[in-house]
Amino acid sequence: MDRQTFSFMLDLLGDMSSGELKELENHARSLRGSRKGLEALKNFDQSMTEVRQCPHCGKDKAYRHGFDSRGAQRFRFRPPSQGGCGRTFNGRTGTPFARMRKPEKWSIFLEALAEGYRSLDDLHKYGKVDVSPRTLWRWRNVVFEALGSKKPEPLKGIVEIDETYFRESFKGSRGWKRGNPPVARDPRRRGEASGPGLSLEYLPVLTAIDRHGTRLKQMLGYQDEIREALQNRIEKGSVLRTDGLATYRSVARDAEAATHVVVPSSEPRNLISDNIMLNQSLEGHFSLSRVNAMHTGMKSFVNRQARGVSSRYLQGYLSWIQAVRKPSLSECEVLSPSKTEDFNT
Repeated sequence: MDRQTFSFMLDLLGDMSSGELKELENHARSLRGSRKGLEALKNFDQSMTEVRQCPHCGKDKAYRHGFDSRGAQRFRFRPPSQGGCGRTFNGRTGTPFARMRKPEKWSIFLEALAEGYRSLDDLHKYGKVDVSPRTLWRWRNVVFEALGSKKPEPLKGIVEIDETYFRESFKGSRGWKRGNPPVARDPRRRGEASGPGLSLEYLPVLTAIDRHGTRLKQMLGYQDEIREALQNRIEKGSVLRTDGLATYRSVARDAEAATHVVVPSSEPRNLISDNIMLNQSLEGHFSLSRVNAMHTGMKSFVNRQARGVSSRYLQGYLSWIQAVRKPSLSECEVLSPSKTEDFNT
């Protein structure tokens, strides 16, 4: 559209009523969301066109195989007789967005999520996202999974690491009603554990934060997975602050940390370092206050604002909490394909 025609359209807005302006706003938002959804599909197709790797067998050199009903490019790998799997796929196959419908409404949905946490009822009443509550629930899980699969940022400088625990939750499960309970215990009422102290009913969540605000929130199956979860996530030469858990000593060696400070420490020099000793006057500056504040915020959101989260979806919620800390949650960032990279280089 040329500039003169666009200026003429802007002049017409002054003669419109409030109802007409509202209708125009909704129509423009719908068109914008539709185009952004189509752009996202093109980005997936472009990424697959460049890689040509089959998501089923992992081999490359797939070839184009027509288009689907929505105009998305499809690909096919060589048949089994030629050493391939012979299966077809598109750019979204193997991603959280596979089989996700109505791309014209994705952008509007992400805008609603970016404004802060909303219950499904609130999202449905939002009005601008014209889909059913069940679709909203599925889409929210898809977006949370996509955020969790994004390339993590490296932790560097002074890094505080600690773990916290959430009670294992089967919120929404109908297993006890159907006679096949997910665990061999009675359903927990009012959010209380069956016994005092830590037990197998609690799931560990590894957390870390550096002075740049970069954060890590990783749900673990067992505490033994800490070392694996931090593999290639910390830059060389960083200063690690942890509690006395022995696993963190291995983490410090793997990351080639300049200094490993154990907090709390009864000795002024109770630290592990590579020929680096800290001045005793700096002892009070080393604590786990930042990571402990993370724990408070996480539990406040999960237990109060979200009113409990099933353990099955907890990692997705933690990823979303981290994403919305940015100035804006860009739909382009969420909908774009991404790859993980190592930072310990």
